Amino acid sequence: IESEKARRYIRSLPYKPRIPTERIFPNANPLALSLLQRLLAFNPTKRISVDEALGHPYLASLHDPSDEPLAHAAFSFEFEKMPLSKPSLKHLIAREMLAFHPDCGWDAERMAAPPQASATSGERNQPIIA
Repeated sequence: IESEKARRYIRSLPYKPRIPTERIFPNANPLALSLLQRLLAFNPTKRISVDEALGHPYLASLHDPSDEPLAHAAFSFEFEKMPLSKPSLKHLIAREMLAFHPDCGWDAERMAAPPQASATSGERNQPIIA
C-alpha cells in the first residue's frame, strides 16, 4: 500500500480472525472456495497469479492454454493518473458509451459542454440528442 495514510488506517483497525469461506458459503463447491480464498488474499505477494488461477482445478473445464492469448507487452494504466475536469470526464464517458451504442443519437461533444440556461426550465436536464 503506497499511501502512508492508508497504511496507518489499516494498522489502526482491530484484529479480526478470518471467517472460513465454508461458513460464509456452505453450499459452494470446495474447489470454488479454494480459488476464492487464493484470489482474495490481502497481501498481493501471496495472491494467486493469473496463470495459477487459470490452471486451478475449479477452472479446469474452461482452461485451454491454446486458446488463451498472451499480452506481448506490459499494459500501462498511466491514463488513470491523468487529471480530468468534470466536462472532460463527461465527454470520455459519452464517447465510451457511444462506442457501444452509436445509434443512440447523443452528441458526445455537446454533452461535455456546460449546460445552457434556457427559457424552458425542464430543458436543462434532457439528454443532448444530435
